[in-house]
Amino acid sequence: VKGYAAAIDAIEVDVRSKGDMLYIAHLPAVCASKKIPLEYVIDFAKQHSLKVNFDLKERGLFTRVRDMVASAGADSVLLYTGSVRHDDIADLTVGEVWVNASFFKPLKPVVQSVKAIKQLLDSYGNPRLMGININYRWATDDFMRACADHGLEVSLFTVDDESQLRRLMAYRPANITTNRPDLAVKIAVEAGERITEGGLVWRV
Repeated sequence: VKGYAAAIDAIEVDVRSKGDMLYIAHLPAVCASKKIPLEYVIDFAKQHSLKVNFDLKERGLFTRVRDMVASAGADSVLLYTGSVRHDDIADLTVGEVWVNASFFKPLKPVVQSVKAIKQLLDSYGNPRLMGININYRWATDDFMRACADHGLEVSLFTVDDESQLRRLMAYRPANITTNRPDLAVKIAVEAGERITEGGLVWRV
């Protein structure tokens, strides 16, 4: 991240646990002896006015991450995706949650299910339950239009292909996670848009 300049709003990190430690790693075996503590990410986000999308890779991490963020006085940086359970929503008092497809099984992210997914999320009555977080391959043109019609907010991952970025950014999804923030920013600038609140998440 050091030395990189782009109009990103958030960084995305995969969160795992080892005993009492929370750390970031895309795969649990990567750099097993040099785990990066989650505290480092929280401090970085505070210093650089970024949000963090905490992609929870294990069950049961929701409240642990919430409490760590709260103790650091960094509630404003908090976004959740990944392994969020139904009973976690009652503890959702800070931050935002974008639920993955596992949350609304047996429904799938297809046009025919959009209304039912929206009704499920609304049934919790929690304004911090923001919408769904899905693989961009599910985000067909018809699906994105149906979500707009029903007011279902969509966060997409991980969009690196230029043609897909151009297609999907035209629908103004709430978030796009990408390994190519340079390309996504370029597309937004060409369209005469600024990426602000929400928008672009850089995966690290």
